[in-house]
Amino acid sequence: VVEPGAAYNLVSAVRGFRDVLIDALYDAMPADRADVVSGMLLGGTTNLDDAQKVTFSRAGVNHLFSVSGLHLSVVVQLLMVLLSFFRIGKRGSAVAGIVAVLGFMALSGFTASVMRSGIMMLLLLFGLLVRRHSSGLNSLGLACLFLSLSNPYIMYDVGFLLSVSAT
Repeated sequence: VVEPGAAYNLVSAVRGFRDVLIDALYDAMPADRADVVSGMLLGGTTNLDDAQKVTFSRAGVNHLFSVSGLHLSVVVQLLMVLLSFFRIGKRGSAVAGIVAVLGFMALSGFTASVMRSGIMMLLLLFGLLVRRHSSGLNSLGLACLFLSLSNPYIMYDVGFLLSVSAT
């Protein structure tokens, strides 16, 4: 008797990979530092205790735990610099960057700020791929359009509003 296997679920696979990364951080460093590093790399303060949350809030650096365009830009720029050492052209780097952006968006949980910055980065990389210049304001407008078409209530999300207004 042949029984069907469990269906492949991309969301659970990404969550599993995220858990593996977090476990690797906890294996490599003390738990209190791993809490902070995992929050800064992947977003969120769920692993921080109340004293750490208050400390970061009072220091005014709580925004470091909100994954957005800064994190995405660093990831893509590091990837493109690394690929330039291997003499990969701009178009090849753009393809690799698109894959990296999509992976990072999935890894960080598709939050509103990550989606906004991810769409803008995808438009920039697509412009490199087709050898066209991309405009920041046009990219921001298209990102807002795509996100509001997929979820009209996103305009009431404070994280989305802060992300757009800061950009």
